[in-house]
Amino acid sequence: TDALDKALDDEQTRKRLLELGSVLPGKAERGQQALASLVKSEIARWTPIIKAAGPTN
Repeated sequence: TDALDKALDDEQTRKRLLELGSVLPGKAERGQQALASLVKSEIARWTPIIKAAGPTN
């Protein structure tokens, strides 16, 4: 987490990531708990869409 904080707090890194269309998390959203919450919400978001699409083979 320290390395991530250092990278995301670097102005050049932030600028480049924003240019690429990234959404940069604030410090409160950078920890393990925040990541787990994001993954859980993304699974809930995408599961019905993927199931509705059916098999792709």
